[in-house]
Amino acid sequence: MVTSAGTQYYHQSRIYSVMALSNQSGQLAERYGYTPYGKRRVVSPGGVTLAASAVGNQVGFTGRYHDGETQLTYFRARYQDAELGRFVGRDPIGMGDFPAQGGSGRSPTVAVLALASRYRYGGNSPANARDPFGLETEQECLQRSEKDCRDGCARACIPAACEALCMGPMRTECKKACSPCVWVPQAGYSRYDAVPPSRPHFPCPGDHIHYSSFVVRQDPKTCQCFENQEERVECVGGSKS
Repeated sequence: MVTSAGTQYYHQSRIYSVMALSNQSGQLAERYGYTPYGKRRVVSPGGVTLAASAVGNQVGFTGRYHDGETQLTYFRARYQDAELGRFVGRDPIGMGDFPAQGGSGRSPTVAVLALASRYRYGGNSPANARDPFGLETEQECLQRSEKDCRDGCARACIPAACEALCMGPMRTECKKACSPCVWVPQAGYSRYDAVPPSRPHFPCPGDHIHYSSFVVRQDPKTCQCFENQEERVECVGGSKS
């Protein structure tokens, strides 16, 4: 990670959570601690708990990005709430095969449990499982791949050899975890608009301030990093239309 103070290096745990940052001389810049589902605690080299990263580090739990405004963790396909220990959106992989209102002979209780599982993180075992894409754990990916390879090789001349060739690249894909982006933060801007002469617009009937900031995002398939420019408007005095 490149900051105004120079290059900082990530130190990660076995599940790729960033536990510390250090400079080229090995001096600590910050340390981090996490609850089981990833709520982050930022600690200065002197042991003081900080409200946010003093060096602008967004990378945290399992190498994913921490959103300072929402306090959610960005898992590419969806966001996770560390307080709830759940994703805030349904699993995109499982959305198509969920039977509405307990269809296909399922009881309403089973249907509710099936729906709840669409929001769980890491199979409810965050210390042992990772979900780098916000879609499925490594073990779930392997189980799905094994079934797909087994079904696809059922009519092959030598099914066992076919399955072995199929599963080789899938094991690599299921374990794939992109390295954190090396990102140089850009300065955002703020602009104060007074009325008159500026034109009022929703949601502010009068004076307001425009804010712009840059947020890093990552393509889960290619691991390519890119920036999104995000803007918001704040009404002066709290007045909204």
